[in-house]
Amino acid sequence: MTAKMLKAITLFFVTGLTTGIVTVILSYFFSWVMWSAAGVILALGLVVSLVVARSQGWVLVRATAKRYLAATLIIVVAYPISVLVMIGGSILYGRLYEVLFSARAQERLAIGDNPSGREGFFVGLALAAIVGAVLVSLALRVLTRKWEKRSTFLLVIAGLVTIPLSQAIATLLREPNWHLVLFPVGEAFFSALCGYWLLRASPVQEQDDSLPAAVGDPHHRPA
Repeated sequence: MTAKMLKAITLFFVTGLTTGIVTVILSYFFSWVMWSAAGVILALGLVVSLVVARSQGWVLVRATAKRYLAATLIIVVAYPISVLVMIGGSILYGRLYEVLFSARAQERLAIGDNPSGREGFFVGLALAAIVGAVLVSLALRVLTRKWEKRSTFLLVIAGLVTIPLSQAIATLLREPNWHLVLFPVGEAFFSALCGYWLLRASPVQEQDDSLPAAVGDPHHRPA
């Protein structure tokens, strides 16, 4: 990883962490912010990061205003869609558990243990993380007109890893509401990987990536 790439990814990471913290702070005053406006705040942070990265010559992605707008709208709606997936996944898990393990489900319900309440929540959260990663990837695909399979894979992994990592950090901080940690951690990872995608899609980066193969190839001979 070059120094330029490291600086750019750090910029996006810090901005994402900041937008996540802002989302949590605003949610204390407006509960709807966390679930319906988080995408707007993240999109604004990504725009700031992109402007700074372009001014420094780190990212040189060229896009029309329509593609910028379309990518922004996809990121904005990614959060509410992910929330719906989380709720739907939680409910579906509970229903499937009741159908496949009806006797066991009745025993657990009798002692106040509802699979759709605990296990279903994490299943829904994992599905939401995957859907969110795919939607962010779609937004970046629209913006750059390139599909970065490696970045998409990393976004999915980051979304899934964010869940246990946020729980661990919340435990260390003695924060009972661990989902408050979920937003800063998740948005920091997602934003950093957005920067990584944009860097890899930049013409300068593509040229840099092709140089080692051409110069370092022992079988390469000048024409």
